[in-house]
Amino acid sequence: LCFGWRSRAWKRWLWFFCVCCGFAGLALALCGLLRLPAFSRDGRVYYRLSGGLLVLLAGLTYGLCRLLLDRFALHRGRELVCLELELAGRRLRCTALRDTGNTLTDPLTGEPVLVARWQVAARLLPELGLTRAQFEDPGALLVRLGTARPELRVRLIPFRAVGTAGGLLAALQPERITEDGKPSPARLVAFSPTELSDGGGFEALVQGRGYL
Repeated sequence: LCFGWRSRAWKRWLWFFCVCCGFAGLALALCGLLRLPAFSRDGRVYYRLSGGLLVLLAGLTYGLCRLLLDRFALHRGRELVCLELELAGRRLRCTALRDTGNTLTDPLTGEPVLVARWQVAARLLPELGLTRAQFEDPGALLVRLGTARPELRVRLIPFRAVGTAGGLLAALQPERITEDGKPSPARLVAFSPTELSDGGGFEALVQGRGYL
């Protein structure tokens, strides 16, 4: 009920079922190890588990899930794409994640907008010495880029995200964008001053179907 009927929801149901079975298995194993008293009724065996032991088992189950399931949750395969950007005669390749939650679009054209770490822009334009603090003030950055490199197509893209009322991201329009060697439907790349990946597995987000 809490997961609802969504795309590939059966995978969430399966994981939930496995976690429940694992919790029950740990409870049964603990009862056997501690030799807790049991009684039989209607062909079933019942153990007297205290609330403290249940909390301990819940914590143990959570720890095992974090240790084991995190390995399966790593982004891999079709979720990750090779993104290539060409701007001002420079080409940059980086790894991007297909993110179903990335719905950022250009308010003027309605086309999808890629989101990349600010470091990607710094590597594309090393002569400008761009810093994270500059991307935290996109209005001032727009003026600076327009003055230093008037040939660049710089824009401000409004965005909304969880935990924030919204804001603006500085965006550039590269001459060419490809995803795994194929032309990208996006024309703009917005640069985020905050990290996109907690583990550093990717540097950008592209719109697309998820595979988890």
